[in-house]
Amino acid sequence: KIGSSLSVINKKFIEIKRSSQEPFIFEEEPADLINALRKFALLAEEYINDRKNVNIPEQLIDAYFKSVFFIKISEIADDNFCFYADFTGRKTMVKLFLTDPSKILGEILERAWSSVFFSATFTPLKFFRYMLGGSEDDYILKIRSPFDENNLKLMITQDISMKYELRDSNIEAACGCINEIVKGRTGNYMVFFPSYSYMEKASEVYRSLYDTSNIIFQAQGMDEAEQSRITDKFNNENSVVLFTVVGGVFSEGIDLPLEKLIGAVIIGTGIPQLSFERNIIRDFFDAKFNSGYDFAYKYPGFNKILQSAGRVIRTEKDRGVVLLIDSRLCQMSYVRLFPEHWKHYKNVSKSEAIKNEISLFWEEKI
Repeated sequence: KIGSSLSVINKKFIEIKRSSQEPFIFEEEPADLINALRKFALLAEEYINDRKNVNIPEQLIDAYFKSVFFIKISEIADDNFCFYADFTGRKTMVKLFLTDPSKILGEILERAWSSVFFSATFTPLKFFRYMLGGSEDDYILKIRSPFDENNLKLMITQDISMKYELRDSNIEAACGCINEIVKGRTGNYMVFFPSYSYMEKASEVYRSLYDTSNIIFQAQGMDEAEQSRITDKFNNENSVVLFTVVGGVFSEGIDLPLEKLIGAVIIGTGIPQLSFERNIIRDFFDAKFNSGYDFAYKYPGFNKILQSAGRVIRTEKDRGVVLLIDSRLCQMSYVRLFPEHWKHYKNVSKSEAIKNEISLFWEEKI
């Protein structure tokens, strides 16, 4: 019986695969598939209970729990959810995607006497209030940074664009900016790239132009032991340059105060890679607020920029530099997102201007 129920499910997936070569959103709930999953789950549960969890194939148990989870979520799905089909390689997947989590989160928060969300990177605040289930009646409190803004030298390159189609042609210019930062003063630095592939391309160019003896690289899929070795280098050495990625393990949740990290270079705007799922979010919030691109791409991306830049100043005694390489960040649509302690940023062009700004900053009396 279980085999027959799985055969029915398989046929449903074959029908879905034959209906389109590209990912698509179901116009309505795929009731036939859900009913087939429900029948399988009942039969599998009966089989598991009869054998008292003894000698049950792991694949069957896994399929059972995934089916039950999918069914339960489908029962609460409303207009904030969508069903879509995705084709990766030879796999056909049907996903139940929560496009807007605000209603569910709001219902959960209603069960509490009070709730407080706190973060240094809730920018813009109204976006996060909405997405986290808040309402117009909920308080927003914006507190100035406790750190002296003059301890952070923040610069943005106004002549280097990191739009996808221009990235490769601007690699050498970006490498020149990185070099000016790290040679401005001996110390530990992090350089955040928009992707591993771009980091690899930039690394090749950087090696051909500058000294790379003190540069280490974050490898894709790096385990905790390897991450700890890199952190130890920052804690114990004073001339480490890490090439890493925006949104990775080293862009948040790591604390390197004082001389353990004195600068960061961040390349790009942090926007997520274009994807079918992100475009679902974009289209949903375009229809709802006419702000689809902001909700799906811009705000999540800028949040990553703030997190990466936030590695530099960790205490009242810290001083450091942050260079943002992407002329788009000079646009008012981004500048409006800057926190108060970023308002003193400096637009720079060419490596020579960066060199002069850094020299003046490090020469200032502490």
